[in-house]
This record gives sequence, C-alpha cells and structure tokens, in this order.
Amino acid sequence: MANAQTTNTFSIYMMKKNGSLVDQAQVDETRIDVEPYSTFTVSLKELPSAIEHMDQYLSDLFGLMMRYEQEYPYTCDKIYQTKKYEYELTSNGTREFVRGTIFHRVLMRKGSYFYVIQQSDRGVRFLLYAMNRVHHSSCAFGWSMIMPKPAEELKSMREELEQLTIKQIRKLEITNFNELIMIDDLFFL
Repeated sequence: MANAQTTNTFSIYMMKKNGSLVDQAQVDETRIDVEPYSTFTVSLKELPSAIEHMDQYLSDLFGLMMRYEQEYPYTCDKIYQTKKYEYELTSNGTREFVRGTIFHRVLMRKGSYFYVIQQSDRGVRFLLYAMNRVHHSSCAFGWSMIMPKPAEELKSMREELEQLTIKQIRKLEITNFNELIMIDDLFFL
C-alpha cells in the first residue's frame, strides 16, 4: 500500500515596526504518513541588492524554523542558532558577520511567530517572523493566525527574553542584555 502524501504551500513573513508584513520566503511542505512526516523546500523571495549577500544566512534561519516545526511541534521554548556568517563587503576587505537565534515560538492553530535575535557587526536587533502554516496539534486548537500588533509582540518578546538564564545569555553571546531589552528601536527594524 502506498503512503498517503499531501502538499501544502505557505509563506514566511518578517514584521516591520509599522505592523506590515514583508513576504520573505515560500515554503512547500510534503506531508506523508510515515516518519519524518514532513519534508520542506524553502524558496527565498528576491532580496534587495543591499542584502542579497545574506541569502545563505536567511536560508539557514528559515531552515531552522522548519526544523523547529518538524522536531518540536508541541514545544514553544526551544532555542536554535544559525552559524556565524562572515562577508567581505567593503573594497578594503573589511569583514562583517551575521548570526540569528530563534529564542521563542508562538504557536497558533493557523500559524506561528518566531522571535529572533539577529547579531551582526552593526549591533543586535530583535525580529519577528510569522509563518501561516496550519497546525493540527492539541496545544494550538482554538487559536487562529492573529495579525501581530507590534506593541503587544514587543511586550511578549521582552517577557520571553527576560526568562532566559544567564547561562543561555552567555552561550548566545548577548552583550549589554539589560540595555538591549529596554531600547524600542532595536525591535522590528
């Protein structure tokens, strides 16, 4: 007997401060009724020329989101971190780096939000990614995909950050942690 297979397409969005969502990637999911149950193909949307060099980093970050969805469908407090990506961006050979850390997921019936710390030479910023993948887990029943509101998500992000242990903060190499969670400008750039 052949395995039952279904396909599903959904998007990954990044939230801006004004509350608008920017479409970042399309994900094709193939669901089957044997382990690993789902496989994913992530296709990045065309990146602006100023950040097109970050395609591998974003692919890694979005791949970690899909891994989170697959390996921890009922958990919201797993931490995933991309590798440190280094780029030679200037004519004098100056290197810059970027690394992303998923530190929390908000799980809903019709989607997920991922709270991400993005560290680079330019500093630290906190980002929110939204995914409109339908879940069927019991912990998600009763919740639809609610359009995020920046002020509410900022409050929730801060609460989640404050729950990190000192050991986690050191492992994630977050400097000036207390100042970072108090500065609104670092969120949703």
